[in-house]
Amino acid sequence: MKKLIPLILAAALTLAACASAPDETPLTTPTPAPEAPEPTSTPAPATTDFYPLESYTTAFNTGDAYYELVQYPGHALLLKTDYATAAQTVCCTMPNCAHDSEACPAYFPGRARRYTVFTAGDTLYVYHTLFYRNTQTWEEYFDEYGKPQLEHPDQSFEGLTADEITADFYGRWTEQTTPPCLYTVHPGGGKVRTDLPEEVRDYVMAYCDGAAVYGAAWNDENGTTATGCRISLADGAVQTFPLLTQEQFLDVCGDALVTSHIVTDAPLPTDREQYQAAIQSAETEYDLYDPNDGTRTRLAAYPYDTSALLGVYGGKAYFEKRQPIPYAAYEPVAVETLDIATGTTETIWTPEQGAQELPLGDAEGHSLRMSESDVITSQPVGFRAAAADGRWLVMTGKDETTNRENYALVEPEQFMAGSAEQETVTMWQG
Repeated sequence: MKKLIPLILAAALTLAACASAPDETPLTTPTPAPEAPEPTSTPAPATTDFYPLESYTTAFNTGDAYYELVQYPGHALLLKTDYATAAQTVCCTMPNCAHDSEACPAYFPGRARRYTVFTAGDTLYVYHTLFYRNTQTWEEYFDEYGKPQLEHPDQSFEGLTADEITADFYGRWTEQTTPPCLYTVHPGGGKVRTDLPEEVRDYVMAYCDGAAVYGAAWNDENGTTATGCRISLADGAVQTFPLLTQEQFLDVCGDALVTSHIVTDAPLPTDREQYQAAIQSAETEYDLYDPNDGTRTRLAAYPYDTSALLGVYGGKAYFEKRQPIPYAAYEPVAVETLDIATGTTETIWTPEQGAQELPLGDAEGHSLRMSESDVITSQPVGFRAAAADGRWLVMTGKDETTNRENYALVEPEQFMAGSAEQETVTMWQG
């Protein structure tokens, strides 16, 4: 599994029907909502190897399908691209559903980027992170933010009707007044929302082991004190646990998270100037960390501010070694690999070798692009995801009707060679 308004009123999230819900002041004449089947029970998740959540792309690849949240005025819809059928559909199979209210399992109010979609086993989840908590009433919110756009819409609302602009602001307000929560999505039976404590909004939930999602947060001005968070997929139970000084979750490797933390001879002072002076003699240590029992296995260590983990690919950790320079960030001095199984290291690039690109040989087409001033990991332009059978899901241009990207499935070698041989994906037109 791969390493993401008064014109509309929301319907109940769980056992309501999946159709346009009656509103006090609806955009259109409401129709009676048919009864929906009860959401199916969710089996207890089982622990697997860790995998990342694509919280910045609002998408998730299972190897069999590609899930993504697509933005509409006031809400996002959860869509699924099935690799076997080469077809994109909305993640809702409830009868007579218009996919235009929260009763629909694929409907999520507000901005798509406030949600993270992922799967664990055969179960589909959506995590809502509360980026901004709004305590205004809808009327107060709309008076402050919505009405000015109705009178003088800016570029972001170009082409939208007054009803669509109002709907957009109602969706934003609904999302901003919804607590952090975890949705279990049943395409044929609605969705179940489990509300979480307000405090989890401080954590970036970025990894999953099939049974829980994990994140970390720094808790003071200098970013010294770090705390981890575990949210159970079975019941939404939240556990927090202390991390080491400036510890971060960086990547995954099998049944462990790859982390870094600062090692010092003495506790770092809280005074900013004293802190900056003391940390210059610190060390950055990289570990394999099991958050379930707190054990760490040391991978590597470098002097503070002289390294960065580029990623873990094919059993090797790739590190950029850096030289800080005055009045700037840094310059790369080498790229080094660490074979995690054997512990052996190898320098694979220095600036003297000049600009070059090194394919990393993973299914997602990652490569290292290195120059005298920069080292980055990248993927081919247009790449979206890799199917379990080896094909790539790629973008092929904008749809004239929906203004969204069209997709195709293609063999990697053909795509890189610019071949026109591909299987066009039938896109959702809703």
